Amino acid sequence: MTERRPWPVPLSALAVGVSWGAVALIGASLSLAVGNGLLRAAAFLLAISAGAAAAAVWVHAGRAVSPSVLRSRWTGVVIAFAAAALFAEVLQLFPAFGNALWGRLLAAVLLVAEPTYATAALATALTTAEAVARRAARATGAPAPRPTSLPGVAAILLGSALGGLAAAAWLIPSAPLGSSLLGAAVIAAFAGVFDNRRRLELRVELQDRVAIVTGVGGRGQVGFAVAEALLARGARVVVADISSVVEGLAEELRARGDVESVAADLSRPEGARRVVEAALARFGRIDALINAAGGFPGAVAVADARLEDWTRELERNATTVYAMSHAALPALRESEGSVVSFASKATDRPVAGQSAYAAAKAAVVAFTRTLALEEAEHGVRANAVAPGMVDTEENRRSVSDPESVDWVSREQVADVVAFLIGRGASGVTGQIIGIPARGYS
Repeated sequence: MTERRPWPVPLSALAVGVSWGAVALIGASLSLAVGNGLLRAAAFLLAISAGAAAAAVWVHAGRAVSPSVLRSRWTGVVIAFAAAALFAEVLQLFPAFGNALWGRLLAAVLLVAEPTYATAALATALTTAEAVARRAARATGAPAPRPTSLPGVAAILLGSALGGLAAAAWLIPSAPLGSSLLGAAVIAAFAGVFDNRRRLELRVELQDRVAIVTGVGGRGQVGFAVAEALLARGARVVVADISSVVEGLAEELRARGDVESVAADLSRPEGARRVVEAALARFGRIDALINAAGGFPGAVAVADARLEDWTRELERNATTVYAMSHAALPALRESEGSVVSFASKATDRPVAGQSAYAAAKAAVVAFTRTLALEEAEHGVRANAVAPGMVDTEENRRSVSDPESVDWVSREQVADVVAFLIGRGASGVTGQIIGIPARGYS
């Protein structure tokens, strides 16, 4: 299961939009009616503001950091609609309320305050998450992210149109504003239950487990995608990289869950220890280590390569795996956790110009299988993933014709990693899991 499935959350937004659209059209018709027009207009604006609050809550709920936050936000939607329903019923039961001076003053205040609130609530909801992502992108030099709230906004607008049509065809002849608002509250309640269930099903998979993810040095890298996937499943994550840009990326990831960041040279024992110590100081345990640090700098033939090129390639792709695993093992033994490292298909399909890279990844394969044997008695599992060409910005720059490559998506890789550290893979150890772009290869 992956957080990027597009339909469940927009379906919740669609339900909110239906409520909003129906109530808005009913309120508009009542505000034009003869009688307590000012207070009816105020009631209408309450309904509109409730809809805006619902939209705001939905967009924020997409970035909710915990099930309890998600529940509280949906509860706010239901309360907003229910309060507006109560206001409308008071208006119906006590018509003299509309003739009193203080009642008219209250309505006047609502006429000014409610549209301001509605606009501000929705605008804030639509911009907050993207603003955080843009700040992190600027800090790391990564491209600006795509707006994540657009599918939900589209669903809200579509729902509003459907709700308005339903109101015009069925509800307006009897104009039951109070009942309609109460019905909107019920719809919002069901939408909230649906959204909560969907997110709880996703998050319970790794709920409260602590994972270290190395190689989180860019928004377009696979390490960042792995961290996102683990947070979506309820894990608490320590992100690490040699570059200080990891701190800016952690700021964006904190919108999704509990994150700590460490900048350190992971090929050195002291750097690896810093990461482990930071994880233990913040979370008190370590359940998984994901060795995603590494990379491919470009093809160089053996005849043209220098010894320092060979050494650097081994250090960043193989030595980091050893250093981090060695530092984390005591904590992983306590939790009976797991290690997932990144190998490559280059280990069994040689490519000219990749001697150092292939040798480093072959070392990762041998290390993983040996570690699995040695740590079996301590309950620690060790596996590796060997994806095809992963769709990262760095890899796209390294090929002359990116459109000709069968890319493996970062999300595909992240899903496999999440599985390997989860309960469903409790019997899997010492395995090298290939991840081809299309089926078996």
